[in-house]
Amino acid sequence: MTRRMLILAEREAECAARLQVAGFAPETAGEIAGYLSQATDLVAFEAPIRSALEAVGVAVRFADPTVPAEWIDWLRERPADTVVWPVTDGIRYYRGSGGSAVARLFGARSFGALPHVQHLAQDKAKCGAVAESLGVAVPRTGLMRDGRWLSPPLDGPGPWFVKPNTLGAKLGIWADSRVDTVEQATALSGRIHARYRDDAVVQAFVPGFDVRVSYMAVDADPELKRLGVYRLETGGRGEAAGAFMTMADNVTLSGTADTEGTASASRGGTATFVPRMIDLFAEDPDVATEIAAMARRVAVGLGLRDVFSLDFRVSTGGVPYLLEFEVCPAVTIYDFRRYLADHWVCDLPEALARSVGRAFRRPVEL
Repeated sequence: MTRRMLILAEREAECAARLQVAGFAPETAGEIAGYLSQATDLVAFEAPIRSALEAVGVAVRFADPTVPAEWIDWLRERPADTVVWPVTDGIRYYRGSGGSAVARLFGARSFGALPHVQHLAQDKAKCGAVAESLGVAVPRTGLMRDGRWLSPPLDGPGPWFVKPNTLGAKLGIWADSRVDTVEQATALSGRIHARYRDDAVVQAFVPGFDVRVSYMAVDADPELKRLGVYRLETGGRGEAAGAFMTMADNVTLSGTADTEGTASASRGGTATFVPRMIDLFAEDPDVATEIAAMARRVAVGLGLRDVFSLDFRVSTGGVPYLLEFEVCPAVTIYDFRRYLADHWVCDLPEALARSVGRAFRRPVEL
């Protein structure tokens, strides 16, 4: 086969081992590495992905970006014929974006966001600042490091929401991450720094509900019309009684196939619950349309492409705020699989087979 696809996914176990060498406690290293659970889930998809891509004339290699011996010589042989898809990203704690940067250095085309966007995406504070400069509303935000303000201090009444700046998958979000005072937020910043060595984003807490925007350009869609906009309905379940999802809630969802809240198990064991995904265009088309417009503005302004997701919070008064975006969303779990079924009537292997051809036709990035 002339065309080839290199799929890079950093493995949890190797990441956890590296973090322990760097001095993290085994429990904390395991938590951080858990962000890579979609790489673990991906193993179950490898055979059908390989079959679907070979059917359209694309040979596939799966590899860990942190193990260059698995892929770098293969890529160097024929970079002009190879598209690289980093399933996992990361430049801090994780190394997925390093693999895609090397691929660009060799002149290979990429599927998904370019490395500079991947590097930005891991930093919530910077993402919010860029989004706000594009005219997209974000909650009032400050940045702390171990209890000290890096940004101008926030003041006034709470509640405030405190979370790690460069960790995803709800890591470092506990049942008490919503606080009433800046003093309590300062203490949480210290806890985050002590456990994860990370800065803390402090944001005005928005009472309301979460919305996930998922996207994959399965077929040509230059206007980004096929965005999936879903309200995540927890039914009041979870550690925070439905007010927000925590790390403990999220860890059970890896590998979960169910899309309607009835799953009883996942890769991690018993699922606490699976949020029901409610199509917001059907429930509240005005808010959904506004969120879709905000998502398009971010995607165009930042250069998101091929596959991505964005998280929004909608206030009880119906005002949406961007929380963050993902350039390497978890395509293997319940929310993204539901999106593909609803908007493209296909599964992940078919979606890749239908979409990868456009990546081969792109000019090599400057």
